[in-house]
Formats: sequence, structure tokens, C-alpha cells
Amino acid sequence: MTKNKKSKEVYSRLFAYGKRVKKELTIAFIILFILTGLQIIMPMLIGNIIDDKLGQDHLIELRSIGFLLVGYLVVGLIQAVIRYLSSMSFMKTANLVAIEIRRDLFDHIQRLPQKYFDNISAGKVVSRITNDTNALKSLFQTLLGQMVTSAVYIIAIFFVLLFKGSWAVLFVLVPMPIMYFLIKFYNKYSSQYNHDFRRSLSQINSDINENIKGMEVIKTTNTEDGVYQAFEKVSEENFQTGLKIEWLDSFVSFNATQTLSNINVLVVLLVFGLMNLKGNPNFSVGLMYILLDYTQRIYSALQQVLNRLREIQRSLAAADHIFEIFSMEAEEEKEVKGLKLEGNVSFKDVSFYYKDEDYVLKNISFEVPAGKTLALVGQTGSGKSSIINLLFRFYREQKGQVLFDGVDANAYSLSDLRSNMAIVLQEPFIYQGTLRENITLGRDYADEDVIAALEAVGGKNLFDNLGRNLDTVFSEAGSGLSQGEKQIITFARAIIRDPKILVLDEATSSIDSETESFIQVGLEKLKEGRTTFVIAHRLSTIKDADEILVLSYGNIVERGSHQDLVDLGGLYYDMLMKESK
Repeated sequence: MTKNKKSKEVYSRLFAYGKRVKKELTIAFIILFILTGLQIIMPMLIGNIIDDKLGQDHLIELRSIGFLLVGYLVVGLIQAVIRYLSSMSFMKTANLVAIEIRRDLFDHIQRLPQKYFDNISAGKVVSRITNDTNALKSLFQTLLGQMVTSAVYIIAIFFVLLFKGSWAVLFVLVPMPIMYFLIKFYNKYSSQYNHDFRRSLSQINSDINENIKGMEVIKTTNTEDGVYQAFEKVSEENFQTGLKIEWLDSFVSFNATQTLSNINVLVVLLVFGLMNLKGNPNFSVGLMYILLDYTQRIYSALQQVLNRLREIQRSLAAADHIFEIFSMEAEEEKEVKGLKLEGNVSFKDVSFYYKDEDYVLKNISFEVPAGKTLALVGQTGSGKSSIINLLFRFYREQKGQVLFDGVDANAYSLSDLRSNMAIVLQEPFIYQGTLRENITLGRDYADEDVIAALEAVGGKNLFDNLGRNLDTVFSEAGSGLSQGEKQIITFARAIIRDPKILVLDEATSSIDSETESFIQVGLEKLKEGRTTFVIAHRLSTIKDADEILVLSYGNIVERGSHQDLVDLGGLYYDMLMKESK
């Protein structure tokens, strides 16, 4: 898509959001037109004083001058109030639009497929929801509060000068082609500079986010200097791009407009002098003042436009990021019917790849009857996690079928399917919030049910240690909790949903053997009566699985019970022997 098409798309989307706040927008424009009228009146009052009162040879009408000066003061005070109201109206409208965009963006991001999050850092997503939406708010505010205001003002001056005398309009028209080329020149270079600036700023946010999360790794590997140098490189790139933008702004927005403004003043004075030498009465002192005032105001408005072009270019770059997300297709959603699965799961000749037809699963077939446990083992990259990704419909298989209760998974709504499933991950994730919030995740459960879920998975001691208080607040990542306590909370989070299908993704691999034995009761309670998929890190934990699949490079190379595979003496047996050493 070309730059012009992108800009048109952004403006079109902003217009659509503007219609959501049309009441506030209408009020803002009414105030704007009142403000413009007052700004037009003030130079006219002074021009009237000069021509009608001060220009008389024999009498200065002090009373009339007094009335005009008082009127000028009153209009000036009213204008100050109206300008404040105008600014506040446009800022309020811009903030309302920003809130609407941020809500829609967050909602859309929630519905994007998992592959989007697999290919972008968390820092960049956060930057788009916060920084980029703020930039878009500035774009809306600038377009309306500055650009439209300036345009309305210039047009109003044009018609006033046309009324005063058609020749006077030339003072408005002459600078316009010059300003057009200045704006075109600015846009040509500013667009790329601002795009590079936003990209490097987004990378800085991403690097900071990742480095803070990985600070333990950085410290333990003694790589602070290397990380700093990488960060310094991106920061320097951002700095140099910012310098280019500052140079462009300084040259175009101030020097060029100020020079043109000074030339225009000289032209007005020159024309006034020549016409008065020729005895032409049509160019009075009052008209000269009006022309000087209006043309100065025009150049001031044009300078405001040029000053805001930088902000607009930055905001357009941010808008590209935001509307790029909006253009991404969300997960397909069918009608939600409150489905209750029995728990039968089948994979029939399933083949799957993430990209470039590099298959990570090849003709995988298996069946898991309701209430049974299937364990998946194999080296890293064998396809275990890919099976889970397909199970949760984070991705779609390219060949074959995934069936739930004998029905193709694609026939169900994602909400229905996922409401029947739960997963406990290898690394337990604890949100910043209360114990209750971490278990319910915003759903409406009675406190008795929350406590029952926690105690059912071996969390009684944890609950007692917390003073049996569901409102105990955890800091980010559950600081202060042991790994086992965090995992118990995630077990409770899973069991309270009463899922028919449960996935344990190496749920005990990150905790020690003593803690594992402590929470084993919780695990068994969690699996009770549910179809369970277990990705095993320790083979000793899956001896009781109804069936074990041994995967290697996307293929099922062995299958059977624990004893069957031990008797087979193949890959599973070799892995078991290595673990026992």
C-alpha cells in the first residue's frame, strides 16, 4: 500500500471514530467558529479606530475611541475564554477518541490468533496499546485543534479581504504556492524520518522490557556490557533520526515561514507607500494595519500547521502500527452454544507446519477416550507442544482432522471448545492482584468454590499461611511465593473451571522432587475424571498414563503403556535409563 493510500485509510478510520463522538465534535466546531469570528473582528476594530477616528485632521473623537478600545478589550477577554473552551473541547474529543481506539485495539488483540504473539515481543504490543494510541490521540487533536482551526481562520480572512477589496486578496493568495511546496518538501523527508524514529523507539521499549524480564540471566552470565552496547546502538540510531527531524523542523517551520512573513510585511509597506505617493485613497492606514495584522496571523497559522506536521507524521507512523493490527484477521468465531464435551479427542492423519511447509507433525494419529490420560514424550522439537497448539486451536492443521467427540474441531466455536479445556504450564504465571483474582481470572465464583478448588489441589497449607484470606495481594510474578505454591494456584485456577480436557504442559518440571511429591495429590485430583494430556519432563511421573506416545521429529515412533515401552527396549527405554542415572 502506498503512503498516500495509508494516510487516506488512517483519516478514513479517524473519521469513523469521530462519528462516535459527534456530539462533542459538534460543540467543539461551534466554539471554533465563534472564536474565528472574534479573531476576525479585533483587527477590524483597530482599523476602524485608525481610519474613522484618528485619521481626522481637526478632531479626535475621544469618546468614540474610548468605546472602541473598551470593545476591543471586551472582545479580547471573550476571545481568551472562547479559545480556552475551544482547546478544551478538542482535547476532550481527542481523549474520547483515544479511549475508543484503545478499547477496540485491546479487544482486537485479545482475539488475534496465538501465532501473532509467537512472532512479536510483549514490549512491542504494550508500546502499540499505550504509546501509539497516545500518538493517535495527538493526531486527532492536532488535525482538529490546530490544522482545521488554521484552515478555517485562513479561509475566513480570505473572505474578509475579498469584501474589503478584491485586490487585497492577493496578500493571502501569493504565499500559498510557496507554502504548498514547503509542506510538500517537509512531508517528503519527514515521513521516512518519523517512521524510522517510531521503529527505533518501539525497539528500545522492546529491549528494555525483555532485559528487565531477563535480568537474572544477564547478571548470572555476566553479559551486562554486551546488553548495554546493543541498547546503545539502538539508542544512537534513535538519536540520529531525531536530529534529522529537528533539523527539518527548524528549517521549514520557523526559518522559512518567518522569512516569508518578513517579506510580506515589506511588500505591504511598499504597496502602501507607492499608492499613497500616487494619491490613491483606497489604501488607507487602517487598511494597511488590517492587512499587516491578517497576513501576520496567516503566517502564524501556517507556521502552526508546519510545526504540527512533525507531530502528524509521527502520529501517522503510530497509526500504521495500530491499524496494521486492526487489519489482522481475528480468530474465527462461531455461535457460542454453551457446549459440554464428553472429552473424547482424536487426531486423524494430522500434518502441520508453522511456515514454509517445514512440517513439524507428520501424519499423526491417536485417540484418547473420555477420562483417559495420554502422555507425550520426546526430545525438544519433536512436536509435543505443536499437538497442544492444535488441541487448543491456536493453529490449524494443514492436513488431517482434529476431532472432539467425533466432530471436526473447526465446526465448534473457539469459546465453546476452550471453555471445556484448561492448561497448567511449565512456568506458573501469577498476576499482580489478589489470590481470588488469580484463581477466578475475573469470573464470578463464590468464595466457597474458590477455597474448595484451592484445597482440593493440595493448597490448604498455602491458604493457612496466607491467613485464609482470599484478598491477599501478590506483587508482579508472585514474588514471595515458592515455585510449588505458584503451581498450586494454577492448579486451582484450572480445577475451578471443571474442564473436561486438561493439559499438563511439564507442570512439575520447574520444581524440585520434594515439592513435586507434595503437590502430587493436587495433580491426581486435577486429573480425576478428565481427559488429560501430559507433556512429560520426568518420565517417572507418567508411569500411570493410559497411553504414552514417543515422538521424534514430528513422528510417533513408539506408543503403549509404560510397561509396554519398557519391554520394547526402544527410545523410551533409553530415555528412562538416562533419567535414572
